[in-house]
Amino acid sequence: MSNRTVYAAIILLLIVSSGCDSASPPPSSDSAENHNAAMRAATSVESAAVVTYVSGYFASAATLAMRQTPAAEAPAQVLAAVKARVSADLVNPACVTVDTNNLTYIMITFGGCSGAHGKLGLSGTVRAEVGFETATCGQARCPVAVLYDMTTLDLQLGNAMIIGNWQIRDPLAIDQPYTWAGLLDVVTPERGVTFTTAASFTRAGDCVDVTLDSTLGGSGQKSLTCSAEGLSRCMGACPNVGTVNLTTEAGAIMSWSYDGTSGADVSSESGDTFPISLTCGSS
Repeated sequence: MSNRTVYAAIILLLIVSSGCDSASPPPSSDSAENHNAAMRAATSVESAAVVTYVSGYFASAATLAMRQTPAAEAPAQVLAAVKARVSADLVNPACVTVDTNNLTYIMITFGGCSGAHGKLGLSGTVRAEVGFETATCGQARCPVAVLYDMTTLDLQLGNAMIIGNWQIRDPLAIDQPYTWAGLLDVVTPERGVTFTTAASFTRAGDCVDVTLDSTLGGSGQKSLTCSAEGLSRCMGACPNVGTVNLTTEAGAIMSWSYDGTSGADVSSESGDTFPISLTCGSS
């Protein structure tokens, strides 16, 4: 066999080998990128549950009887109820300072407080502007829903720093859930996330039940969308039930369920699985 024939055979072999490499399958769904996406989404969901708990200080502060209260008299009643609900949740009510004009706003400053029977640390300040949706009642206008526009720059809830704003809606009706929606930056010892969320919730004791939809972004971070259904979290513990569905910017689809432990197993649409640790496990 001539040298020319040998060289041609070698070149053909290289071409065939190169073609096989280019047809290799894409990385599996347990790649570092998808793992990071799942961790970001889990942090946002856990933090949203704690924000929901604090939102519960405001939600249900009003009563159904207020539907017959003239709107001019409603603010003082609602703000007094919020103040009482905050104090009742704290181990030592003396740790909190409340500033309000009894008409349009309440500003709450936590100084190293413990809420939820000592299961949730609170520090920093949150301000709420109060407003109402009203309807005619007799000769007056009366509230049918209370709205709180919340703002904070330094609210520390457990191991998470919360910065941003959200609105809470408290419908004065038995058959409608409390809701909140807003844009938040959350920084934990493990990571920082930026997300917009719309959530409906109920609160009982030290626990919240939440359904939410979130979009995660932030400077230099890829966009994610996630939803949580049937989520239940008690303060001082990890979520004990609920399912999260996540879609990445690249189109990867993942999901996981909570069982009260400090970890979860993420499943991808392709059938791969990988574990993640939850920030609630270190709070």
